[in-house]
Amino acid sequence: MNYKSCRYYLVGLVGQGQFGRVFCGIDRHSGEIVALKQLDLRRFPTKSFLRELNFLLSLKHANIVACQTIEHQGTSRYLVMDYCEGGTLRSLLESSERLQRLQILKIIADILQGLEYAHQRGIIHCDIKPENILLHVQADRWQACLSDFGVSRLSQELSRSGSGGLTGSPAYMAPERFYGQYSYASDLYSVGVLLFEMLMGYRPFSGVPKELMAAHLNQPAQIPPTLPFLLRSILTTTLQKLPGHRYASTTAMLKAIRLAMEVEMAMEVEMTTETTTGFWIVPTEDATTEFKSLAREPLAAPFTHLAANERWMYGSTGYQVEYRTYSDCLTGELLQQQRVELPAAIAALYLRSQGCFILTHPSDGDQRANFSLYHLHPNCDPALPLAPLLCWDAARPLLAIDPRSQWIAWVSHPSAPLGGEGAPHLQLLKLPQHRQFGLTLDRDVPVAIAAVDQRYGVLVTAEDNPTQSRCRIFNRRGQWLVEFKLPITCKQLTGGGERQLVFLSWEDPTTVFLVDLTPWKVRPISLSFSPEWIHPTSWGYVLANRQGQVVVFSALGERMGNFAVPGTITAIAAFEPWGVLIATWEEEQGYLYTVDLRQLDLEIVF
Repeated sequence: MNYKSCRYYLVGLVGQGQFGRVFCGIDRHSGEIVALKQLDLRRFPTKSFLRELNFLLSLKHANIVACQTIEHQGTSRYLVMDYCEGGTLRSLLESSERLQRLQILKIIADILQGLEYAHQRGIIHCDIKPENILLHVQADRWQACLSDFGVSRLSQELSRSGSGGLTGSPAYMAPERFYGQYSYASDLYSVGVLLFEMLMGYRPFSGVPKELMAAHLNQPAQIPPTLPFLLRSILTTTLQKLPGHRYASTTAMLKAIRLAMEVEMAMEVEMTTETTTGFWIVPTEDATTEFKSLAREPLAAPFTHLAANERWMYGSTGYQVEYRTYSDCLTGELLQQQRVELPAAIAALYLRSQGCFILTHPSDGDQRANFSLYHLHPNCDPALPLAPLLCWDAARPLLAIDPRSQWIAWVSHPSAPLGGEGAPHLQLLKLPQHRQFGLTLDRDVPVAIAAVDQRYGVLVTAEDNPTQSRCRIFNRRGQWLVEFKLPITCKQLTGGGERQLVFLSWEDPTTVFLVDLTPWKVRPISLSFSPEWIHPTSWGYVLANRQGQVVVFSALGERMGNFAVPGTITAIAAFEPWGVLIATWEEEQGYLYTVDLRQLDLEIVF
């Protein structure tokens, strides 16, 4: 694609479809995120292209991926389509997380609603499979959307010819499809196979295409008796070999699924306990790994914040920051230990390659506070008072520093000319030039900010819609680039590696939202607790709460394990490549633990 002449800027390859590649793109004019389906002319000739385009343009439904327009570039053609940030159902099924049964039924209901709409317009999909089900992320669930109508058939064609080419995926094909026949009931059979797979973790039949054909034609599906009666009944009906023995219509199957959903919801209400867990998936009940530490140092006072890397450790207590230099922070010798006093309470520590940045605020009781940022280098003279690098007024401390300390971004609330609070400003300071500039945020209400990498940052603002957050990407020059919306109210934001962000929501603080920016993808991960700290590493994240629960997962969202720390955690810091410092305090006694994750029984490959 010619990047300069094209209306869309490509930000990453999303996947490889049956007839071409799919990209994540951004509209250069509106900033909207779209999917660009590049069609291989050798495998997707003009007749097939016009067929899918005709189907897509005629289908406008919340559970069908909509086509917006066509983009021509030279000899290439692209379908510009709605972007589904949750990825494919296949990627969800292949993850290590286990779906709740109610979530499974909601996804199946979405698929059937999309099929019902298509069937009412005489269109048979003919290729229902997890790869062709795309997901939107909503506040409390996934919304499933049908895609890839490239091999779909019209009911008029069925009445004219009664048969068609052998297209589709053998693992999900109805028996009659192997003879080139198809009907609305063929789609329902495929949905039944999909429902079976989502409930059991495997398909009713497996093998090479010839074995699959024989099984679909002759072998009854073995439906486990452990499933609830309604689900066994639905699977028995929809997986019948003869089309006439299946549900009479998509509407009939959808009615049965909705009844099963009502029963599941009633059962969930009866089984509800005071324990809050995520509503996305069943939190994995991993065995807690035995806790081991390289060192346990007694503390005279609780650390409220920690920051560390391979050689430096910073810890705050009240108005003081203690900083140490080691030959190696895990096992090395202590080379230097100093303390510095600050004029106000410490709100946060940010460790970068040039030292530690210290954020202070005068008191927790002020609605508006004067925040100050100090820069403390390990080689500085502790006898000399630190001068603030920045001072600003704000209602809350929203600050981001890029990994290389080349820029600092913060949100200020200057006073209005006639008194009161003025519009918030996004301020940026370029280092080491100390050049400052800013952007007015108008009516936006900032709630979080983070550095994406050394070039970009993200500002999260509250929406008029209370269930959404607006995320705006800016560069180090103070220019807005693109924005997207998340269907959550942002409680906490952490910048990770490889242009990745981690969100916590107010709606369910036990669910972590892992957001990739290039290409854009959102993955919800449910935990058995609400984390207070989220620390990124080069390989993933360390999350913990004050009660001593710690969980580790990879940058792909795969859970690596969990462990419990004795005592109440007051501060935690992860440092490369596998170190973690944990400060605890319990009944007037505290400890600083130095942990090597390699010594714990975690599923981490170092």
